[in-house]
Amino acid sequence: MCGLPRDTDSAATVPLCRLQQQPGVDAARIAVVGFCYGGGAAIRYAAAHPEAVAAVGVFYGRPLEEVGGVSTAIVLLPAEQMI
Repeated sequence: MCGLPRDTDSAATVPLCRLQQQPGVDAARIAVVGFCYGGGAAIRYAAAHPEAVAAVGVFYGRPLEEVGGVSTAIVLLPAEQMI
């Protein structure tokens, strides 16, 4: 995963690679979290890179089709339930 990132993944791949390389970080326990557009991006990233993401937290306003492709733990907090 830490090779050259694909264009669509670069916003998440580069920081995740740096995080994995930090002393004291358990690379098997990294979660990604996103709000609004970032929520969709977090789900898509987790679906594309299940080996790199242990869990996903999503704050999002609508259901995501990509959820079915994720094999890690997911916490979905739809906007209508946060009011």
